[in-house]
Amino acid sequence: MMKRLVVCLVILGGVALSGISEQVPPGIGAASFARIGIDARPLAMGGAFVAVSEGNAIPYYNPAQLARPAKLALGGMYSQIGGADLGITFQSLDVRGYLGTQTPSYTGIGVGATWVRMEIADIPLWNEDSPDRIDYFTATGSLFQVSGGIQVLDQLAAGISVKIYQERILEGSGDGIGFDFGVLGSFDVFNTPVTIGLNSMDTGRSTIKWHNTTGEPVNYVPWINKIGLSASLLDKLVLIVGDFDWSVGRPLGEQKVHLGLEVCPLPEIALRGGWNGEIGKEGGFSAGIGVHLFESISIDYAYVPGTNFGTTHVLSTQFSF
Repeated sequence: MMKRLVVCLVILGGVALSGISEQVPPGIGAASFARIGIDARPLAMGGAFVAVSEGNAIPYYNPAQLARPAKLALGGMYSQIGGADLGITFQSLDVRGYLGTQTPSYTGIGVGATWVRMEIADIPLWNEDSPDRIDYFTATGSLFQVSGGIQVLDQLAAGISVKIYQERILEGSGDGIGFDFGVLGSFDVFNTPVTIGLNSMDTGRSTIKWHNTTGEPVNYVPWINKIGLSASLLDKLVLIVGDFDWSVGRPLGEQKVHLGLEVCPLPEIALRGGWNGEIGKEGGFSAGIGVHLFESISIDYAYVPGTNFGTTHVLSTQFSF
């Protein structure tokens, strides 16, 4: 029970801290559930995905990925962060499609909608008037995202996401809105396909306004600029990816690096590994596998050990029509 309470405070404690002390840097803890990352494929590769232009588009990492013509696709993810004992479920659903037919003068628009939700169940709450009595409550955080991407030039795509945040703790509720702006450029360097990506997440710092809490504080979601590079080698047999997260206004030691590798020994199989961590601090390794069936179904698994809450297993799937 105590462990669940500690986890809740770590993930959602920024609400109380921001309302109590002006010395706490803006954004600490605000909507932290939305920055964990989604989908087993990117998570297996250390969370490096902002510059990936192959496979399923995941506008959470870069809405410009939607600019590529694609079939209608549905996807989802499920995990229990730190294992079943902590009672933390983390899941996402997304749908993607394409509006319009490409012509010499019109590229069409890729569109997508994403839902992300974290739930922390059975958090103990001690009653001051009755020390022997323990009540339990559930805390939730949700992200609703609508994204669009368009091909600007032959080698350059751009995209935008509109995000709505919702968080609930006891009687308190927090709501906010944010915007992401992404670009994706693809080039050939010495006959090697290279992609450069940039996603400005929560541009200008999104705000979450709390209600029915002491002081009804306003929290700030960190403004993070994700810059990435990917290279496809050996006729798409190997994919190397790397991201750097620049969190505006935060010290150098809190900026993150993501590194990933994907190897496809067979068209139906993908083996993955990755690393991510803050600069100058210990990081964590991850690994995973992907299986592609019938050219329309993919099932992905990620093993993410050594997180703050313990080992996490992530399972996701994608269907295209």
